[in-house]
Amino acid sequence: MWGEVLGVSRIGVHDNFFTLGGDSITSIVVMSRAARRGLRITPWQFFENQTVAGQAEAAVPVVAVQDRADPAGQAAGPVPLTPIQRWFFDQKFFHPGHYNQGWLFHVPAAVDADRLAAAFTGLLERHDALRLRFPRDSRAPGGRRAEYTGQGAPPELTALRRVDLSKEAQWEPALARVLADAQDFDLERDPPLRALLIDGGRDDRHRLALIAHHLVIDAVSWRILLDDLRGAYRRLAGGGEPGTPDATTSFAAWARALTELPGAVAADLDFWRGQSPSGRWEVPLDHQAGGTGTYGAADHVDGLLGAGETTALLRDLPAIHHSRVDEVLLTALALAMTETFGITRLYVDVEGHGREQHLVEGADLSRTVGWFTAIAPLLLRLPDGADPGDALAAVKEQLRAVPHGGVGHGILRHLDPVRGRALAEPPLPR
Repeated sequence: MWGEVLGVSRIGVHDNFFTLGGDSITSIVVMSRAARRGLRITPWQFFENQTVAGQAEAAVPVVAVQDRADPAGQAAGPVPLTPIQRWFFDQKFFHPGHYNQGWLFHVPAAVDADRLAAAFTGLLERHDALRLRFPRDSRAPGGRRAEYTGQGAPPELTALRRVDLSKEAQWEPALARVLADAQDFDLERDPPLRALLIDGGRDDRHRLALIAHHLVIDAVSWRILLDDLRGAYRRLAGGGEPGTPDATTSFAAWARALTELPGAVAADLDFWRGQSPSGRWEVPLDHQAGGTGTYGAADHVDGLLGAGETTALLRDLPAIHHSRVDEVLLTALALAMTETFGITRLYVDVEGHGREQHLVEGADLSRTVGWFTAIAPLLLRLPDGADPGDALAAVKEQLRAVPHGGVGHGILRHLDPVRGRALAEPPLPR
């Protein structure tokens, strides 16, 4: 499983997962695949046992794990917004329905559309987050609430949509138009995941587009979803059923559990208040005040790391400095900002995967789909005149001091009315 996830062909049982290029997100993927094969490894066990040999001793059969209450298939009615969902609606985006993530796959011309539609519908039954809607509600924080539709949704909302472009003279522009039209979601009515099977009339012009609103999806969830889609299609092809839900905590159960946690993370408040910046930390703006400042108005510079640089980043540096890739990249950013602008502090929003299941007793998020991301402000302080090694050590120490992977900030900020006011006062990262 390590080899599949890390893309490494030769792995010794005593090799370190993170030295081989693993990170916190890929560790969740390994735990998820282990669960599918009948082995349960908790995040705590994974980080305590960073070798195959250690994890083989720590793992227990999935059947030994007590079934969770509130299975995904039974989620119904209203459910609390999670901190990251409240953050989203607090942004007051001009076009919130367009905040999505998507994939475009080449598929064989012989793909069975009916079988694929059945597999896709099975995803909606398996993962409760994919049945969420977000109606407007003037009494709710951010003006929206979350609620579930029943599993008996109209078939036209849950089935795969087939698109015939076989008679289009210009394939690429026609494909671009179809994909552009599929980007927007009506948050009150539309299923937050849609699939398009596109027929371009030639063997090399068959595509499958999967598009989901970010409110119900994240990077880890996509891996789970694609694994489930492949598995369901293969089972149907073999004459079986799409599959039954795994016994992992539903997104609804997790959302409700978070509302009970402000007291458990109250001790984190002093840490987060200590992130309020002082000294020189502002990055000079390069656009006129009052300008649009939109993504579309930005310029982009793309670069590519070669194989040697990539190996140094993913394998050599973690082995030598016992560091993670995100720590190296944030150090590079901080050094670049210091050298370019002369600032002594870098005040940034840092994202984490947010699946801190240790906060809720008995929770298992290894195969749960949803938006779990944690966004928290962090003030990175570099020692004066630090060389890259010293700077990396300082950044590493500060990142690892973040309590609960940053999840506590969102819980306090968005789910605790009293403490949340204290965290709303400091300036936000630009």
